[in-house]
Amino acid sequence: MPRWLKHLVGALWLSAAVAVILAAVLTVVARQLLPMVPHYRAQIEAVASDWLHHPVRIGGIQVGWHWITPTVTLEHVRVLDDAGKTALQLSRVGLRLGVWNSLLAGRPVPGEIDLQGARVVITRAADGRLSISGLALPLPGDGGAEPTASGARLPAWVSRIDYRLGDARVVIDDVAGGRRYRFTRVTLVARPTDDGIDLAGRFALPARLGSEVGFAADLRRRGAGDAAVWGGSVYLDLQGIRLQGLPLKTLLPELPPLRGQVDARVWSVWTKGRLARVSGHLSVQNLALPGPTVSANAVPPALTAFSGDLRWQAMPQGWRLQGAQLRVSTEQSAWPVDGFDVSFAQHDGSDRTVSGWAGFLRLQDVAPLLARLPWLPDDWSDRLTALAPGGDLRDLRFALHEGDGRPPQLAVSADLQDVSLRPDGHLPGVDGLSGHLAMNPVAGSFDIDSAKLGVTVPTVFGEPLPALKTSGVLRWRRGEDGTEVVAPRFALSNQDLAVRGQLGLWLPNGGRPDLNLMLGVERAKVAAAPRYLPVKRLHPDLVRWLNKALQGGEVTGGSIVLRGDPGDFPFRHHRGVFDAELTVRDGTLDYFRDWPRLQAMNGTLDLHDFSLHAQVSQAQMLSSSLRDVTLDIPDLDHAVLGIQGSGSGPLGDVVTYLSHTPLGDGRKALFDEMRAGGQTQFDLSLSLPLRAAELPHWSLRGSASIDDGSFALPEQDFALSRMRGKLAFTQRSLSAKAMQAVFKGVPVTLGASTRSDGLATLTLDGHLSVARLFGKDSPIARYAQGDTDWRIAFTLPMTTQGYRRYGMGLTLVSGLQGVSVKLPAPLGKSAASARGLVAQLSLTHDDAPVSLRYGADLQGLFQLAGKTGCRHVVRGDLRLDAGAPVLPAKGVSVQGRLAYFNVDAWRRVLDRLPSTTSTAECPGGGASADAVRRLRMNFGELDVLGRRLSKVSLDATRQGGVWRATIDSDVISGKLQVPAALHGGTPVRFDLSRLDLDGGTLPASAGDGAVDPASLPALSGRIGELTVADRRLRNVQLTTTPTREGMQIHLAEVDEPHLRARASGSWLREPGGRTTMQVQLEVDSDDAGKALDGLNVQAGLAGGKGHLSATLSWPGGPGQLGWGVLEGQARLDLKNGRLMEVNPGQTGRLLGLLNLAALPQRLSLNFGDVFDKGFAFNDMKSRFQLRDGNIYTQDTHISGSSANMSITGRVGMVARDYDAQVTIVPQVQSTVAIAGAVLGGPVTGAALFLLDRLLGLGKQINKAAEFRYRVTGPWDAPKIVAEDVAARDHPSRGGDAPRGNPF
Repeated sequence: MPRWLKHLVGALWLSAAVAVILAAVLTVVARQLLPMVPHYRAQIEAVASDWLHHPVRIGGIQVGWHWITPTVTLEHVRVLDDAGKTALQLSRVGLRLGVWNSLLAGRPVPGEIDLQGARVVITRAADGRLSISGLALPLPGDGGAEPTASGARLPAWVSRIDYRLGDARVVIDDVAGGRRYRFTRVTLVARPTDDGIDLAGRFALPARLGSEVGFAADLRRRGAGDAAVWGGSVYLDLQGIRLQGLPLKTLLPELPPLRGQVDARVWSVWTKGRLARVSGHLSVQNLALPGPTVSANAVPPALTAFSGDLRWQAMPQGWRLQGAQLRVSTEQSAWPVDGFDVSFAQHDGSDRTVSGWAGFLRLQDVAPLLARLPWLPDDWSDRLTALAPGGDLRDLRFALHEGDGRPPQLAVSADLQDVSLRPDGHLPGVDGLSGHLAMNPVAGSFDIDSAKLGVTVPTVFGEPLPALKTSGVLRWRRGEDGTEVVAPRFALSNQDLAVRGQLGLWLPNGGRPDLNLMLGVERAKVAAAPRYLPVKRLHPDLVRWLNKALQGGEVTGGSIVLRGDPGDFPFRHHRGVFDAELTVRDGTLDYFRDWPRLQAMNGTLDLHDFSLHAQVSQAQMLSSSLRDVTLDIPDLDHAVLGIQGSGSGPLGDVVTYLSHTPLGDGRKALFDEMRAGGQTQFDLSLSLPLRAAELPHWSLRGSASIDDGSFALPEQDFALSRMRGKLAFTQRSLSAKAMQAVFKGVPVTLGASTRSDGLATLTLDGHLSVARLFGKDSPIARYAQGDTDWRIAFTLPMTTQGYRRYGMGLTLVSGLQGVSVKLPAPLGKSAASARGLVAQLSLTHDDAPVSLRYGADLQGLFQLAGKTGCRHVVRGDLRLDAGAPVLPAKGVSVQGRLAYFNVDAWRRVLDRLPSTTSTAECPGGGASADAVRRLRMNFGELDVLGRRLSKVSLDATRQGGVWRATIDSDVISGKLQVPAALHGGTPVRFDLSRLDLDGGTLPASAGDGAVDPASLPALSGRIGELTVADRRLRNVQLTTTPTREGMQIHLAEVDEPHLRARASGSWLREPGGRTTMQVQLEVDSDDAGKALDGLNVQAGLAGGKGHLSATLSWPGGPGQLGWGVLEGQARLDLKNGRLMEVNPGQTGRLLGLLNLAALPQRLSLNFGDVFDKGFAFNDMKSRFQLRDGNIYTQDTHISGSSANMSITGRVGMVARDYDAQVTIVPQVQSTVAIAGAVLGGPVTGAALFLLDRLLGLGKQINKAAEFRYRVTGPWDAPKIVAEDVAARDHPSRGGDAPRGNPF
């Protein structure tokens, strides 16, 4: 070991030993002195107060050791302000002795000060001054001491103390900015040095500012006094910083508002108090920049995330910003990893330059940010916002120079990929633009290579043009007079078209641009043409027509030339040149909505001076071939399409064509029904305004030559064949003369004409039979036979308004000469007579009424419903000699006058008609009868139920399911309630004031007018006065119900004064169609004489109370009741009456046999005093039978006080004769005593009375006085012959015994 090294090692060991010994000595001394420190609290407070220039109060002092270093802890330290209030409070202040500082200072000096639990308020006043908790604290000085705010100097040892701040809270109150920030968990380590300070720390941010900030700084001061400057380096570790919470607008007023979260590690270098360089790594998440939208319909996709390595460096006249490993993303996509380099230089005055390079930019992501940069000129920012650029730029290089009052000068080069720009004013918009751009303020070029280039020119085209594959070179150069743009060659193609061309455009300074464009069309689809039309420069109606009309075809070649100011396109009034010559193959033109198209068109199309002309050599329309067709629009501004041509094809094509023109408006169903056949040659000339307002002025003219054609309306059962002739038509008329055709196998003549008001009439004239016209199985042909002349006329309004109002009508006219109608009056007629028939109906308007006139008096107006073949009347008015009909609000009314009407005959006709009941195929088929609601008729004669009524007045109204009628005639008067369904169970109710069943003459033509009782409805009602069999019955009640065999009579009741009769029975139908009445009759009377008088029966009877029961029958009905047909038997019981001396009527002929005054006066005794005033009887009993027009009796007995009588025999009610025997036995016994008293006095009378009672003398006398008479002969002169009772009862013995008086 060298000697010097041995001496050095020895010195070191000696020094170490001395240091250890000194340390030990000092430690021992310190441990002895340290417990005495708390006793110096007042001195420590005074020193601290002098140092801080504010009163300091210490709550307590604790001493201790840290290894070999003594420590002092001050508790609850407060710094007071000038008012004596606590301005700063520390929970604990730790002081640790600095050994080396103490050695250097020659006295104990702290080496570390630890502040815990501090709450510090840093205030920035409105004037910008700072204060800490209201205190002005000293700062480190230079040299051995630094002056404080009051001029005192800090000791030099202060700069060698380590300051630690822990668990502190810091409040920054920015009075000037109106903000207040609170920071927690603040930690700080600071060590002042002689020329600066070293800092390191971390603090938590308020939630609205972020998460946490860490920092470190090495700050040094160069120089002294006012010439001193600061420098050094600063490191920041930012975690979760929220941009929206930072006072960026206060620091950088021009910076746009930002949102997002920042994490960064930043190193910065400061020189002479200025920032010289910044580098680090920056990461921004959830970035948002409120600003203009990229498109009108969507919010732009903003940059949402950004990260990369950044470097900023101050330059002599500006700055330079570089980025590497940049990662940028949005919500939709991420950028490729790349970098950039941007420099800014501020030259003298306002002259400044921005230049740079970027490897990749997505315009739609950065445009909103660029538009808000404060360094971009305002007009550039506005333009950038309006254009809303999109797409990608690669290898972008730019230089922007602005200043000296000149416009900004920009030089750019870049590769563009799918770049888009929104249209702005007169500038077009683009989409999908790709290629290489190179430009400077004087010239530029663009090599276009776009797979799908879209162009939007709102001032010319309505929608963006379809994307085109585009290639070519566009060059421009700015000169003193203007800018020249040329494209020596370019090509455009897509699935619609392929064109090549060249372009020249001169843009003079202050003048109008001049375009020269020449295109060669290689191919194009006609149907795609509307997508390329300048719709904003054409009338909207023309645009709509072109969109609809151009349906198909191919352009196989052609050229297009445009010259002039593009603003004047399409060059009206010769302001430029727009010429197009195109060859079209297999074109399709749908020239008007729903009209037949022109198809398979081959020809040429020329556009010149804003007019269009097409020459078509051949075309197809429906199944017809067209030739030499021309299409013209002379002025596209006032577009009127003209089409002229001729052709040949099926007749049905002509009908179909007309149906699709405005002639078919509202007539679709009619034209759909039409069927046409055969061939025709036709010419057409059409003028069609394409503007909606002028469309009503369209015109059509044409003609069709028909040879062996056919035409039919199947639903109307109308068909024509073998049609020959010429038909001319316009949009308002049809005309034809003497066309020939066959209708239902008969030659007919056709004609057509049109009135000035547009009503066209098509007529058919021919001689046809009824069976041919209506069908042999039709109901009309069943009753009408024969041939006659007919005219069938179809009326067709040619105007749409007229057709919608009136529709197509059919009129049938004939005089019916030669046709017989086999119907009852008033419809029937002979073939020789003529009677006019006019029927009118609508073929298209189901609700239009049908008009009918037959003869002079019958008129009808009816509305029908239901489908064809099932039509029925729902509303109508039928007038018979009662003026013109008027359609009622609902239902059908029939009214008028008829001299004669036969109900029975019409009933037989109607019964033979087929049923009109509703079926599944024909619902509502039976509704016509139900539709009748009102009948008001007057008949001179009315045949009904086999009788003829005269002067009949009928007024009936239907209410629901019931007819309520009032009828008045010579035989019936009253009210009726007739159910509409006669056999539905509801009876016919009546309340008649009178009914005469004997009245009404039986017409000679009644024939087999027998009534089927089963067909009659139920009956229930009252008759005030009923006349039957020449008798008047009052207060008649009748109730019947129909049965399968006929009618059941439940009650027929007569309630007369002194008479009450009740009958029941039946009216039955027998085999062969005959009917029979069967009646059970019960009659009660309290005065038979008066009852018979009330019935106008002269029976010669007075008084009498009794009962009559009878069982009767007769063939026929109630109207056929008569003595000649009446059969049955009856029983009569009558008491206390009197047989009068009268000449009885027909009904009283049985009692007429008892007319005693008419008997021969053969009695020897005169009984005139007994019989002169009639014969009073006590009891009358009779049983008799009725048959063959006679009344037969065998046991008719009458008992009276003066005589007893009996009758046997016959009374001929039809022959009007007698054949009967009358026996009279006078009651002599009753008069013997009276006679004796008169002749012999009271004694004789009493004796005779006693003998009469004891010996029966009177009875023997009665028997002896019996008389018998034989009555024969006619009623008017009967022959009465008395018979010899004694001779008959006691024949003589040996000779004739004289007939003598038994008394």
